[in-house]
Amino acid sequence: MLAAGPLTISQLAFRLGIPRQLVHYHVKHLQSEGLIRVKDVVKTGRRVSSKAYMLKQGAVLAVADPYEVEKVSAWLEHYYVRNVRNMSKKSRTAKNPSIELPLFFYHLMRLCSNPGMDAGGLFRIYGERFAEDVIIKNVHPNDSRGSGFKMFGKALLLFKEFASANLAMMNENGLIHFRAFLGSDVYDSRVDEFIHSVLRRLVNAYLGGRFVVHKFPPNGKTYSYIIKRTGVKEL
Repeated sequence: MLAAGPLTISQLAFRLGIPRQLVHYHVKHLQSEGLIRVKDVVKTGRRVSSKAYMLKQGAVLAVADPYEVEKVSAWLEHYYVRNVRNMSKKSRTAKNPSIELPLFFYHLMRLCSNPGMDAGGLFRIYGERFAEDVIIKNVHPNDSRGSGFKMFGKALLLFKEFASANLAMMNENGLIHFRAFLGSDVYDSRVDEFIHSVLRRLVNAYLGGRFVVHKFPPNGKTYSYIIKRTGVKEL
């Protein structure tokens, strides 16, 4: 609306059919973000004047389309089920099964740029599902030999294989560090969310509630994580 011409808060409220106070709140927020500006002061009565706002030049307000969000989410789910969830089955015959996860990431990052898509939430959800659907199902769940840590180690190596990752460190102190992931050493917070979700699910599956996995350091821009025993106080 504001792209077409300046409007006052009252005019916006009337056209949108929502309370004036709600419009005022959003207008002030958009103004603080530098997306709209006061174009003019309009007289709306003998002693009453109102500010007319308009969109700043070059500013773009993206509004989520619920139908588009639903359509994109459905397409991603279909792609995941068809190409990623069955990676374990394909691995017996495909020449390069590890290409499936990078391709899925490409589509996930591309589609998450759409308005209304919760990028962090999607990477977290698909991380948990990838751990369950692909990794855990391929670590021979009926094999009771070995400790939980041994099975976790097998799962981690399988994750490394499927994700074309460079697992630089996995030591007795519980520190896990990926030098690269999906063939890239460039840090991306969305990829970080995915890896962290995978590790959380694997820790829960093989080590139980006695252990948790954290970022290390907490705000570091690296793919580094540490497994800690719960209930242990730090010095």
